[in-house]
Amino acid sequence: MRLPSAASVGILLSLVAAAPAAHAWFIPDVSRTQVTSRQVSRTAEYLRSLDRRELLENSRRLRSSDAEPSAASQTLRDPVRRALRPAQTSPEAANKQRTFQSPVLSSSTEPSRISKMPVSLETEAFYRNGIKYYLGTGIQKDYGFAFMWLNFALADGHPLAREALIEVVRRMNARQLADAKERTKLLSSRFLHFEDKREMVIRDRARENDLRKLMAALQRYRNSSNQMQYPVPIREEGREICLLTAATCRDLLDFRAMVPDFILTIPIDPLARAGGNSTQYVVLLNDEKKLVLYAPLSEASFVVVHEEEDD
Repeated sequence: MRLPSAASVGILLSLVAAAPAAHAWFIPDVSRTQVTSRQVSRTAEYLRSLDRRELLENSRRLRSSDAEPSAASQTLRDPVRRALRPAQTSPEAANKQRTFQSPVLSSSTEPSRISKMPVSLETEAFYRNGIKYYLGTGIQKDYGFAFMWLNFALADGHPLAREALIEVVRRMNARQLADAKERTKLLSSRFLHFEDKREMVIRDRARENDLRKLMAALQRYRNSSNQMQYPVPIREEGREICLLTAATCRDLLDFRAMVPDFILTIPIDPLARAGGNSTQYVVLLNDEKKLVLYAPLSEASFVVVHEEEDD
């Protein structure tokens, strides 16, 4: 077989170069036939990596403080429209202090006045959700959810949460309170950060132990007396308990008659004011005439103990 000479090959190439564009489809696409399947897969993987990198960059830009918030983000940031959802705003935006017109809950079950409170956006959202569930404005009234949201507001430092929690607890029975405590405990890690609240949690545990001891002593005293009475009359309005060593118990509940037969000593709140006469623990009768003890100085969660229901 004779091979074509170099001169004939050169003539052929010159004719192909001079061919009109209309006949270009006659020329086979050599580049396509030289691409292997391995090269195709590598190219696809490279393009996917570029797509992933672009998505990451977009998410970082959205999380940055100078990013323009979307409509969904604006809904989450609005404390009035926020529902049962975890915090989805950036920590910087959530922790920024702002002054809100916070409704103050009173015993008349209506926000009695508006108070300007410098709190964070998340804290105000927690507080308003609690008020909303307590009053049933726009949603079904639920004291358990009101207790939970107000607990989150208390842990975040909202100054009105304690007074609102007292009003909520006053209207709850023992089972409702137990369920609300369990729900609060389960969801607190989703909404709150307890890394910087370790000492608060320890003090709250001490408060709960104190209140349980007081509750047990009061019940033993009542059951042992012929008239089924307490050391002093307990009414619907909450009153603080007097110290064992107090010089006077004026305007305070004097339970010193229970010492030492029913309780060894009257417990004191870990943050009780030195030199005062109050233990900073409060007792009242709720709407069902059941004993309720609570700690007004609660920090990470509202510490309250309810008298158990009769079997």
